[in-house]
Amino acid sequence: MDIFAHINSCKDQPELVGVSTPCRATNFSSHGLNFTSELSIPPGSFVYITICFDQPFSQYLLLCEVRWEFDRDGKLSMGLQFSEGEHSDLNRWIEEFDTHFQDESATD
Repeated sequence: MDIFAHINSCKDQPELVGVSTPCRATNFSSHGLNFTSELSIPPGSFVYITICFDQPFSQYLLLCEVRWEFDRDGKLSMGLQFSEGEHSDLNRWIEEFDTHFQDESATD
């Protein structure tokens, strides 16, 4: 699933704040996800992501902390943990998670 990450805070590289980058979500849970990106986002950074579904139509804005990052053969992978925050749809995401994934992990 293609998503965008909008960098909200980044202590290690403050010049990244405000940057949006396309990403590919590769694994979901009710409390986080993994994704790949061409842009390195340091662990400890916070990003907002938007996730949309067609059936049933739903859209979620989620605040996430980058927990880890690794480079495998030039492909950057990152792990995000969802966080509560102003404007975040975290509680609704957790409540509706099974509606979209039917108790199994989602992959692209």
